[in-house]
Parts: sequence; structure tokens; C-alpha cells
Amino acid sequence: MREDTNRLRMFYLPSVDPDPDHADRYRGIDRTTSLAAFGQADWQFADLWTLTVGGRYSHDHKHIDNNAVHGVAGILHIIPNTFANQRDAGWGEFTPKVSLRYEPTKALNLYATVSQDFKSGGFAASPTSAADTNPLEPEEATNIEIGAKTELSQRLRVNLALFNTKYKDLQIQAFGPPAGCVPTPAVPCFGQFETFNAGDARARGAELEFTWLPIEHLTISATYGYLDAKFTNLYLPNASVYTLLSG
Repeated sequence: MREDTNRLRMFYLPSVDPDPDHADRYRGIDRTTSLAAFGQADWQFADLWTLTVGGRYSHDHKHIDNNAVHGVAGILHIIPNTFANQRDAGWGEFTPKVSLRYEPTKALNLYATVSQDFKSGGFAASPTSAADTNPLEPEEATNIEIGAKTELSQRLRVNLALFNTKYKDLQIQAFGPPAGCVPTPAVPCFGQFETFNAGDARARGAELEFTWLPIEHLTISATYGYLDAKFTNLYLPNASVYTLLSG
């Protein structure tokens, strides 16, 4: 997969200054090349048991060309610095998956799965300084899931899954004032979108699916989901010390 983007962001108030060359603006030219190979195999090692083993290798290479302009003083300022630079980075990871399935009858499938996932690093969508163009760390996740898929009758199906996912170097985007900005009446701190590694997190929960065909041409279905998610180690670059949490 190859993706090319060329975007221009301009903060222009013609009623204040009609010259667009005086406005804050940012042009980013990005290129992403992604390669992957994956496969899996099933092994029925006993009458009622099946083992599935799979894996995927992913590699992403990203290039970004930044050109930011801090416009004429006295008008709207969103981009605080003028800078231009180029950055390149690449990330590769092998992510395995192992699943064990037990089918005592054709109507009952019990399974347990352990898998790893990977999101490559990258660059902030709207950098406001050369330091903001440092690449992000890749995000990694490990998921454990157990569940059951059942056909209780020809008209009733119920599926249940329980899962626990742990994230490392979770990538998120937040909106807030620039780091270190001290607002004044003349120079306020406008909010900016920032993409960063927020730390580690875990999410666990349950999913229940229900499908019933009481009569011909009528289907009744329902789903229920429960999610308990929290950060186990949190970093917010533009927040106060009280939001730097761990544990």
C-alpha cells in the first residue's frame, strides 16, 4: 500500500488583514509505504480439538515534508513558529496469533485466543515546531479472548466473548494549548491538535449476541457490550502535573 498526501492549512481573517501572505499556514507533504505478509494454519490434533497458529509481519516507512509559517504579528496566530524540515522513519513488527477451539457438538464452539497487534509509529498531523516532528513510538497490543458460539436450536443463536487487551505506547490525539504557553491579553493560547504516545492502558469486557427467529420472516436480535478501560500509565504533554498518572 502506498499513500501520498499534500495538504495546506491556512488561518486567514480577511476582515483583519486582507493579505493571505500574512496568515499562519502549514503545508505538509506525506508519503507512507506499507508492506505485509501473513498467513495461518489449522491443525485438528484430536477429534474435537483444533489449534490455529498464524502470524503477520508488517513494515511501514513514512516520510514527511513540513513547511510552517508564523504570520505577521497582531493577527490570528495558531502556528507559533516558522520552520521547515523533512523526517523519515520506518517500523517493522511480527505479530503472532494462537487460537484453540473445542467443538463437542456441531451446535457448540468454545474457543480461546491470544494475539498481538501492531500500529506503526508516525508523525503528528499538525506539528507546530520542529520538535513536534519527532516520530511517535509504535503502538502495541496483546489481546486474550475466550468465548462460545452456540446454536441452541435452528431458531436461536447465542454468542459470548470475554476479552482483556493491554496496550503499550497508546497513540491518541488531544486538543489543548501548546506546551509551555502562558496566555496574556495580547497573545492568547489557542488550542492545537496533537498526536502523541499517551502511555499504557488496558481494556477488558464482555460481548453478548442474541438472535431469535420466533416465526417465519421475523428476526429478533440484541447485543450487549460491557467495557472497563483505563490508563495504567498516562502522559498528557499539555496538562498539569496532576494528570501525569501511573498505577
